Amino acid sequence: MRVKHAGPFFGHDKATHPVAWGAMSGLDSGQFDYAIHKKPEQDDYQSLIEDLYERMKDGKELMVYLHGYSHSFNKLIGNVELFHRLYIDPPQSTIGHLLTFSWPSAGNFWQYHYDREMCTASAHQLMAFARDLHKYPTHLTDSERAEFLSRVNLAAGSMGVFLLQEFAQLWAQEGDIRPTFNEVVQAGSDVPFDVYHVKGPMTSVPRLARRVHIYHSQKDNLLHRSRIVNRINRLGLSGWDKDTIDSDKLVFVDCLEPTVYTLRDRMYGKQRAERTYHTLHNYMERCPEIMEDIIEILRHEPEHGIKGRVKNSVLGAPKTQGNLYKLLAQPDITERHKNDYPVWL
Repeated sequence: MRVKHAGPFFGHDKATHPVAWGAMSGLDSGQFDYAIHKKPEQDDYQSLIEDLYERMKDGKELMVYLHGYSHSFNKLIGNVELFHRLYIDPPQSTIGHLLTFSWPSAGNFWQYHYDREMCTASAHQLMAFARDLHKYPTHLTDSERAEFLSRVNLAAGSMGVFLLQEFAQLWAQEGDIRPTFNEVVQAGSDVPFDVYHVKGPMTSVPRLARRVHIYHSQKDNLLHRSRIVNRINRLGLSGWDKDTIDSDKLVFVDCLEPTVYTLRDRMYGKQRAERTYHTLHNYMERCPEIMEDIIEILRHEPEHGIKGRVKNSVLGAPKTQGNLYKLLAQPDITERHKNDYPVWL
């Protein structure tokens, strides 16, 4: 298989080297195109953004991806290939370009706190990139830049959501935070449950995007372990609660049912590392209902019009809180994604 333009990577990563667009062999599936953009000397991403702008003249949209904890650089390369297959290759997808922000994870399960420190240290680079999206290319009119940014989306998984938190909080403190992304998707959010409470550290995220979609599952056992390590409940477990800020930009999606169904009733091939847990933590990559739901989000479908969802009646939620949904398991979806299951990274 050959995946075209799966990158580039960019960001604050000790493993990166400046290379041009090219082909890289490795991985069992063969060859794919990639690029790595070295951390700039002056925090300036002009060349990267101008290159992206030219590539996006094809009318397709961009997904900026923030990876999670314990991601070695080699594992990240595999994730990029997988994300290309899941979110770019489907004919109904509007995404044509994937940009991965590579922060320097230790790639070691036992160095959780080190990885959190690296997220905080990398927030400045992500902020520099977001600012430069408003600066380059320099010749754009206001309406042209608005159209360009309307095709930029961001997805974050697990500890990548903590990086999103640190970046948004830092930019808000700098005083010039502004709308930059159309859709923001959070999956398996490894951040405290109260980050979207009044004065919480993620309350500035809605200022970055048109919509923010937060998937959560009460049976995410990896987040239960994180809850024990951090001594506080995690947003990816709890989802919305009565103290969550009132924002029509926030959309909460309870994905418990399809993740549990995926583990219980679907086959994955020989490697079943997460079969020992009660749910899938990396469900953006492994649960077909969620993958299709995200594709519909990235098509900018209205939240109430996405198939496979029902309204989620949460105890204590006011009637004005309309953006609470439950994603249903769809047994008939298995056949459409049977070729995705053997991939375990």
